[in-house]
Amino acid sequence: MGQHKHKKRKRKSKTSDSSENGENGGSEQCSQVPDQESHDSSMLSSIISVASNVLYGTPILTKPNVANKTDHLGPTTSTPKTQAATKPSGDIISQLNEQNDKLDKIMQKLVKLDQIDHIEEKLEKVNATVAKFNNRISDVERKLTENSAAVSAISARVEKLEEQGVNTDHERDLKRHEKTIESLCKSLDSMRRDYRALEASITDLQCRSMKMNLIFTGIGGETKDEDTEDKLRAFLYYELGIDEHIQFGNVHRFGRYVRGQDRPIVARFLYQKDLIAVRSRSHRLRNTGYGIREQYPTSIERRRRELYPAMRYHRSRGDNVKMVRDTLYVNGQRYDPETEPTEDPTYFGSHVVPAPPIGNMDKGTPEDQPMEGEDQLIAQGSTDAPTPTQS
Repeated sequence: MGQHKHKKRKRKSKTSDSSENGENGGSEQCSQVPDQESHDSSMLSSIISVASNVLYGTPILTKPNVANKTDHLGPTTSTPKTQAATKPSGDIISQLNEQNDKLDKIMQKLVKLDQIDHIEEKLEKVNATVAKFNNRISDVERKLTENSAAVSAISARVEKLEEQGVNTDHERDLKRHEKTIESLCKSLDSMRRDYRALEASITDLQCRSMKMNLIFTGIGGETKDEDTEDKLRAFLYYELGIDEHIQFGNVHRFGRYVRGQDRPIVARFLYQKDLIAVRSRSHRLRNTGYGIREQYPTSIERRRRELYPAMRYHRSRGDNVKMVRDTLYVNGQRYDPETEPTEDPTYFGSHVVPAPPIGNMDKGTPEDQPMEGEDQLIAQGSTDAPTPTQS
C-alpha cells in the first residue's frame, strides 16, 4: 500500500509540473501580446488559479507586473492580434479539463487499488486465520486418531475381559455342574447299592417264603374243574409210594394255560419233614416223564438256568457238583462263569444236545435237579420257561 501511495505522489507531481508548464506557456503567450486587455488577462489568471486550487490545492503564482504594466496604458481596443491571442487560452482550459478527467479516472483507479490492497490485507488475515484453523483441525484429527486407537484398544481389552468373564462364568458353572454330577453319581451309586441290597433282601425273603414249595411237572389230565390237591395226592401215592396224609397249605397249577399242554403244579408244604420225605423219593421218577424240584424267584431261576449246562458238564466229568440257589459249587469251589467257562461246546448255543429225561437226572441231592420243562428249554437255547408263582 505504501508503494501505491508513493506512485500516487509521483503522478501528482508529474501532473503539477505539466500544469505549471502549461501555465507558464500561457503567460508567456500573454506577455507576447502587449495589446491584450487587462480584463482578459486577469480572467485567465483567475481561471488558472481556480483550476490549480481544484486540482492540486495549491495556488499558481501569477505575474502581477503584466497587469501593472498594462494598467497605465488605459483601455485599449481589441485587435485581430489580441483576439488571436485569446484563442489559445480556451485550448488550455480544455486540455486542463481533459487532464482533470484523466486524473479523476486515475484517482478512481488508485482508490480501487487501495481497496484491492485492503482486500489483500483482509485476504492475508483470512488466510492466516484459515491456516490457524487448518492447524487446529490437523491437531483435532490427530487427537481423534489417537483417541480412536485408544478406544479400539479399550474395546479390545473390554471384549477380552468380557470373554474372560464369560469363560470364568462357564468355568464356574462347569465346576458347579461337575460337583452336582459328582454328588448325583455318589447318590446314584448309593441308590444302586441300596437297590441291590433291597433286591437281595427281597430275593432272600422270596426264597424263604418259597422254601416249603415244590414244583411237580408232567402230571396231566388238567381240566377247568379239577381238584388239583387230590390229583397231587394220587400222584404221591401211585408214583412215590407215600400213603401218609401230608398237609398242604396250597396246591395249584401256574403259568399260562394252553390247550393240549399240562401246566406244572406248585404245592406248599406245612411241615418240612413231609417235604424232605417227598424229595428223598424223587429218584423213583426215573424214566417216567415226571419231575420234582424246588421253587425259586424269577431272578434266581434265570441264573440257575444259565448254570445248568456247566453243572451237567462238570457232572459228566465226575466232579462233585452242587447248586445252592443261584450259586454252583464244583469240588467245593464256587464256579465263576466269566473266568471258568465250560469247555464242552455241546452245552451252549446251537450246538446244545437235547438233555436226557428228567428221570435220569436223579444223581446228587433233590435240590440239584432241574425241572423237566426247563431242562428242555435250556437244550433248545431258550430262556422263556414258565415262571412259578408264589404259593
